[in-house]
Amino acid sequence: MDRASLLSKIAVEQKVLVGARQMYKQLADTQLQKACEAGMVETEQRIAYLTQQLNDLDANTASLAQPFADTSTETSIDSGHESDDFDLLKYSKTITTRKIIYKHSEIMRKLATEHKVMSGTESLFEATSSLKGSAMDPRLEQDLLAKMSESNSKITVLDKARMRYSTLNSSLPTSLEKDEDSSTVAEVTTAPRMASKARLRVRVICAANLVGRTAIANNLVVLVTVDGNLKFESKSTSTHWNETFDLQADSTQELELCVYSEPERRLLGLTWFKMGLLEEAVKAKAGDDIPSGNMDDVEDTWLDLEPAGQILVRISLASNPTKSRTKRDAALFRREGVQKAFPRNGHTFYAFQSLLYQCAVCNEHAGASRKWYRCQGCNYTCHAKCYPNIITKCVTLLDIKKAKTSDDLNTGQLLPYRIPHRFQTKLVPFSSWCSHCGSMMSPGRVDKCVDCAKCVHAACRPMMPSFCQLKPEVAVTLMNTLDEIERKKYVKELEEADTAENGRRKQELERLAGGDVGLVTSGVQMVSLLVPAPAPTSAPLPTVQTLVEGDSSNLFSGAGLNASSDKRVSLEDFNLISVIGRGAFGKVMLIEEKSTNRLYAMKALKKDFLIDNDDVISSKLEKKVLAKASLVRHAFLVNLHSCFQTTSRLYYVMEYVNGGDLMGHIMQMKRFTADMTRFFASEILLAIEFLHQNDIVYRDLKLENILVCSDGHIKLTDFGICKDNMPYGQVTKTYCGTPDFMAPEILGKRKYGRSIDWWSFGIMIYVMLTGKYPYHGDDERHILRSIFTEEIEYPPSFTNDTIGLIEGLLTRDPRKRLGGGRQDAEEIKRQKYFAKIDWQLLSERGVEPPWKPTVAGAKDVSNFDAEFTEEKPVLTPVNTVLSPLEQADFQGFDFVADFAGM
Repeated sequence: MDRASLLSKIAVEQKVLVGARQMYKQLADTQLQKACEAGMVETEQRIAYLTQQLNDLDANTASLAQPFADTSTETSIDSGHESDDFDLLKYSKTITTRKIIYKHSEIMRKLATEHKVMSGTESLFEATSSLKGSAMDPRLEQDLLAKMSESNSKITVLDKARMRYSTLNSSLPTSLEKDEDSSTVAEVTTAPRMASKARLRVRVICAANLVGRTAIANNLVVLVTVDGNLKFESKSTSTHWNETFDLQADSTQELELCVYSEPERRLLGLTWFKMGLLEEAVKAKAGDDIPSGNMDDVEDTWLDLEPAGQILVRISLASNPTKSRTKRDAALFRREGVQKAFPRNGHTFYAFQSLLYQCAVCNEHAGASRKWYRCQGCNYTCHAKCYPNIITKCVTLLDIKKAKTSDDLNTGQLLPYRIPHRFQTKLVPFSSWCSHCGSMMSPGRVDKCVDCAKCVHAACRPMMPSFCQLKPEVAVTLMNTLDEIERKKYVKELEEADTAENGRRKQELERLAGGDVGLVTSGVQMVSLLVPAPAPTSAPLPTVQTLVEGDSSNLFSGAGLNASSDKRVSLEDFNLISVIGRGAFGKVMLIEEKSTNRLYAMKALKKDFLIDNDDVISSKLEKKVLAKASLVRHAFLVNLHSCFQTTSRLYYVMEYVNGGDLMGHIMQMKRFTADMTRFFASEILLAIEFLHQNDIVYRDLKLENILVCSDGHIKLTDFGICKDNMPYGQVTKTYCGTPDFMAPEILGKRKYGRSIDWWSFGIMIYVMLTGKYPYHGDDERHILRSIFTEEIEYPPSFTNDTIGLIEGLLTRDPRKRLGGGRQDAEEIKRQKYFAKIDWQLLSERGVEPPWKPTVAGAKDVSNFDAEFTEEKPVLTPVNTVLSPLEQADFQGFDFVADFAGM
């Protein structure tokens, strides 16, 4: 920008400032005065920036005349103002060139995204409206219209912001450039990634200097979204919000705050940033690490809104607790479970919610469902319901780079079908959809098959298999046949391994009976110690009807579960006493039933969280498992008093177990005694046996999920990631659990059966006796490597029976694992380690526990984390409104046990 242009701009801004000052004197309305003040402040900032630019230009001109002059005393407008990009988002009295360039580039990127969202939504609306013989789903129509309105509002606001920065720097583009090459996936198609999760806490306080607020009486509301999915909606107020919410986030996700004016819901301003920016800022302040401690030790920060105004927020970030655990003496700590994933054919899928995608399996759009799966490795995207029908294998960009020209990466691997696509670059005058990643492509040049008309991004083209003109229904039939063949093969291998292992143990018994009692004791390879002791008198637990087979629609209405349909329970029936647990899902609270004065634990789950995280089915199954245990009043599973719901939450009212969990106690005691371990292990075994008898695999056996009663007995809790319909020989593939306790077949993302629970059982016994994990690693990958490369170290105090049991349970091959056969828990109960256990007496809670926790009284919560118990026992308002269709997903949830209220 030359000197004359700068002088002209400064003169214009000065005239604007003079006019604003004169207008301010004549204004009587407080709201208009505030708006005028905000305008004057911004104009003064613009004048200061332009004046500095003029001074810099004059200084540069002078330096050209004196090329060897000392310039060390020159001051830069950019020096010392922003230490990182996140600082550029903060409100500042000075405007810098760096800030202008950064904000302008972000606005242009955001504008491009919103234009693509707008175009894609319009195309989807037109395509859905034009379908013959079927009316558009009302919810989909409403969502699409709302999405178009939202994008249109953002485009209007962002255009104003773009012009605001463009006038300050003539070198910046003033309009969106036409994207001739649409081969790059748009920002709107950002995939869910397997990134390190962190806990984000945001407190929205107030907004100031907003332009466009018509009256001071008009209320304001702030909406917070993550990757386009609504996570929080504040109350509507004319002054301050002062509301806090928590969520889990990773560095790839974008957080957006939008301020709207009520009642017309008009967008006044917005700000946004990638979580990675916040992480970098926190690391820079905390010494290259994200703190995991107090999340409240942060400052309030004013962030700039576009096109004008500011919002006062308090944003804190804390990593999920992790420590380096490569050393053998690494201490125990609480580790959160992995993000649930869905492996198939080499893909690793993660769930997300969206409207603007096309399924790569059935070639349909969202319809009535927003649930999608996307592969972490190759971005392949499909409906959640179409996941079982995937016929392609995962091919990543790295695979493509390593492959030879003649290699056929994605054909002939799963199906004997090979008809290559004939892609040609075509100029398409309307929006289209990528047949691989499912995202929308803007009008322009795209790669389109001349035979089947499928379109793909240039980057996605190498990942497309040679399945041209293959009908989805034919592929589904073929894959179902292959899956059934694979399942039968797996069952046959299990049977053969079971028979071989039984034969080996029979021979060992015969050898011992013949007098040869010399045991091989070199190292820790005590294979012969797996010889079962004579079968003790064992009474099986009460037989319970097998869980109903079928889809998730049956989970809330299974036979025999609505024990007392004539009873009704609501939140008004209880007094809230204390918070004893909290997570992204909601809270666990100690409550008191008003009619009986009995204490219970109540878990409250947010419905919108369950929907967004594809956990609706899990919540249904948890209710069903709890109800099953309650029908027989199982001694070692938490029993369910009742379930009820409101428009925003699900509530589970369960037994209150006030002794804390085993993880908390072992962290204090360092390790448990041999008697304590044997006792706890025996009761845990009976709990898992009950689940397996009902074809349920637990999948999250760990010390945190074992509660201790005041009398010293245990209760298994938290059935959120159980899997039903899992009899002997049945396998599943979902990737879930807690890394330290996960079996190698899950860590390796292979199919697995119910024997994974016995691996976790073996890990738990080792941990209780040593206070350490047998395998070490900072994440799942390192733990898996440890399992296959390291031998377990056993302390000298371990008996042969103990080593033999652990070796059998921690057998890497699930077909040979102790408990992996048809006999399941019975095989483990016959081991010498449990020879002195009277299983019948134990199942009746007739065995005296060797240890009892310290409990001061019925309402004592000292055995729970003070981080939770110090909170006020209140349920924060949930402002998200679910549609009738979403509410229908929770139909039949209410349940009251026969013993409730008695």
